[in-house]
Amino acid sequence: MRHRHVRRALPGLNSVIRAIVLSLHHNYGVRTVYGFPYGYEGLTHRYGHQPVELTPAFVDRIHEQGGTILGSSRGNQDIGEMVDTLEQMNIGILFTIGGDGPCAERVPSLRRSNAGD
Repeated sequence: MRHRHVRRALPGLNSVIRAIVLSLHHNYGVRTVYGFPYGYEGLTHRYGHQPVELTPAFVDRIHEQGGTILGSSRGNQDIGEMVDTLEQMNIGILFTIGGDGPCAERVPSLRRSNAGD
């Protein structure tokens, strides 16, 4: 399947990214927030996308730009590989924004099930 990358066609997503980062920082004291370029594709190593650290300074004026600073993509990604990436980075929560692609129905099952949880 051919992947389409989009940066400009998603109005309002930068505002959502900014709101999440600022809320986590100021209301919950979270100091490290990562964005994954091209959505779920950014959670799989085979594409080589590096996570972007999102700080209040970094997102300060992104709402003035159209589209999304992180980009987006279409295409099915391996849920196990995505979970592995989150675990390796010690990420406890994943915010997903928009999308109705192939992974949309499977995102609620993103958490690896462990009998000991």
